[in-house]
Amino acid sequence: MSKKKIIVALDSHKFNEIKKLVINLKNEVYAFKIGYEFFFNFGIDGYKKIRKICPNIFLDLKLHDIPNTVKNGIKAIN
Repeated sequence: MSKKKIIVALDSHKFNEIKKLVINLKNEVYAFKIGYEFFFNFGIDGYKKIRKICPNIFLDLKLHDIPNTVKNGIKAIN
């Protein structure tokens, strides 16, 4: 069992930067969190690309969240 407890949030609209981050940190963290902004920008295909690099993903698409997170998620689908 891993003692790593860090989960890194990937909420951004810059996929190449996210991918680099995941590649660089995949052995250092427990998992990566995908939220509104990432998912609305890159969808299930983006999720699958990240999952191929690191399968430990916390998919966080709850309907009630921090206002700024909701705002950025909504902007991503407009």
